[in-house]
Amino acid sequence: LIDKLFSPITNKLFKLPGIASIPIILGIFSGYPIGAKIVKELYEKKLLSKNNANTLLAFTNNSGPLFIVSFIGISLYHDTKTGILLLITHIISAFIVGIIISFFTKEDKSINKTSNQENIENSKNKNIANIIVDSIKDSVSTCLFIGGFIIFFSVIICLLTNSLFFDILSKPINYILNIFNISTIQTIPFLQGIIEMTNGINIISTLNSIPYIYKISLTAFILGIGGVSIYMQLLAIISNTDLLLAIILFVL
Repeated sequence: LIDKLFSPITNKLFKLPGIASIPIILGIFSGYPIGAKIVKELYEKKLLSKNNANTLLAFTNNSGPLFIVSFIGISLYHDTKTGILLLITHIISAFIVGIIISFFTKEDKSINKTSNQENIENSKNKNIANIIVDSIKDSVSTCLFIGGFIIFFSVIICLLTNSLFFDILSKPINYILNIFNISTIQTIPFLQGIIEMTNGINIISTLNSIPYIYKISLTAFILGIGGVSIYMQLLAIISNTDLLLAIILFVL
């Protein structure tokens, strides 16, 4: 149903089949790394070609509304409008990346109809109780997976901070900023955000000595990049497939 409904949109905008709308939509509303997880599952079920799956990996992994509006907008900046603005720009940016990539990729509408029918038949054989149990197991596993990466990279940030790594790395950046009379207080939090997004954005929001627009701009940039922690999550998800994450780094 989703395939038929969204085919005209995904074909024209991204040169992708209609079923590609599933990771696009859920990647936006669910946040990292659900987009990549769904792309991998569709690819393993032979409902997406390798070319289409690699293309989707470049723009379906985004921060969700709950994180951007609730955590960043309301909790950190105490302003719902800021959260909504960040969310809108984040989604538009993802779509722009998808459209740009479509100009460099060949249109591939191939979908394995036999595999699709097999998936439908397998779904019919499951009752609602089994579906709920499987969904809960999968959700809990994903939450632990994400939380583990956040904790791991939070520890890495603490180690790098205490070893003065960020102080050393920030010196050449601060030198350039000083030339343009730009405050350097945000350099270290920005570098921390490049490693682990949540920690970096949290620290940036507490910097009262820099203009509000600078804080929002840095936050939007880190949201777009995602950070090393996010890329490690994506690599872990597609590690047992022949899908490539290099297309994301190329686009950035």
